[in-house]
Amino acid sequence: MVISTALRLLSYAVGGALDLYLIALLLRKARTGSAEKLVLALLAATALWHGGNEIALFHRLAVGDTSGVVTGLATSAKFLGAALIPGLLLHLAVTWVTDPWHYAFFRHGVLAGALAGGLCGVVGV
Repeated sequence: MVISTALRLLSYAVGGALDLYLIALLLRKARTGSAEKLVLALLAATALWHGGNEIALFHRLAVGDTSGVVTGLATSAKFLGAALIPGLLLHLAVTWVTDPWHYAFFRHGVLAGALAGGLCGVVGV
């Protein structure tokens, strides 16, 4: 149980850090199209999910209590992120299918990085 909890905590931390790094990369770009804005929104939603899960898990481990304001806010953040992710992924997939090579970030792997960050969170579940 200790190893699985440590792995969950680590996977949420790595996923959140990867999300924040990719958000910083996208914000530094000069030209942003609709697909870049969709990826930015998707990364923000996954950062909410990773961050909410990590804060809730860390608070439960540190305090030993699953009630309170901190846990409630973290749970709200992770549910909001989880609610936004499927719609944003579908919208991004439709955008990619209609014009896949117009957007340079699909070729440079930012989308692959976003998916890798999502997989870090899936490992934590």
